[in-house]
Amino acid sequence: MTLKSNRTEYSGGIARVFHVTTAGAAIYSELADKYGADNVKQSNSGQGIVDALSMCVSGRGDKIRVWPGTYTPTATITINKTCVTIEGAIPNPAATIIASTTSGVVAFTFAATGDYSTVRNMTILMDVTGPSDCIIVPTSCPGVTLESLIIPNGADTAGLTGIDAESDYLTVENCRIFGVKLAIQSLGINCRFRGNHIVSNLASAVGLDMQDGDNHLVENNVFDLLHVTTTACVKIGTSAKCNQVSFKNNSYNTAAAANITNGNSSTLGQYGDIVSDVTTAVWASV
Repeated sequence: MTLKSNRTEYSGGIARVFHVTTAGAAIYSELADKYGADNVKQSNSGQGIVDALSMCVSGRGDKIRVWPGTYTPTATITINKTCVTIEGAIPNPAATIIASTTSGVVAFTFAATGDYSTVRNMTILMDVTGPSDCIIVPTSCPGVTLESLIIPNGADTAGLTGIDAESDYLTVENCRIFGVKLAIQSLGINCRFRGNHIVSNLASAVGLDMQDGDNHLVENNVFDLLHVTTTACVKIGTSAKCNQVSFKNNSYNTAAAANITNGNSSTLGQYGDIVSDVTTAVWASV
């Protein structure tokens, strides 16, 4: 059997495409016949994704396509290969669901060797009580892209964080994050936040918290933080390192005292934002 259809030519070599289905999924046989049984993993937990990751080669541009269904990992899925894409197999992110009910489990965490990798086209639901994170990107893992994800709150009403990122060159794009205490936390430099919709009615919620790092772009996002004690749609930390943050064409709907809070004296650019109330130290506008 030739696996030519399971390969894609890249400048760095021949990338492979692996597939994951739920156990007993009707499409499994079709995928196994077309791509070879070794390249198709079955699991109702996250083990199928872990098994597919073990077959990926760092830097080759491999993809893991996760077919529609609900996967309930009982352990954190660690992305430990460079330039790997894990994606829902169809463009609808509501069709492929990673839903953990195990306390302490993170849906995806990136190892130091998981840099420049991508997760997209999925729903990530952490249906646990107590503070937890859905996705963790550590300092040692630059260039991660998180795209077209739905991150809803499950059972937790106190401390859920959608994306907890400390890395540089992070891109969060076209994600819907709702019902969480802190939607996105970013500590890196040169990060991009585009086209996201963040909704929460929890007390003291924050949409985007940039605690550190320079040269961020916040563009075409919608922030709906509706609780009267909302901290801010966007919060900029007190570190003087957080310079040159550009806001473009964002929309804010909040009961908070301010849509954007700037805790330092750095320069922030605001271009075309729909905003009614901003507390700042220094703003540059055109």
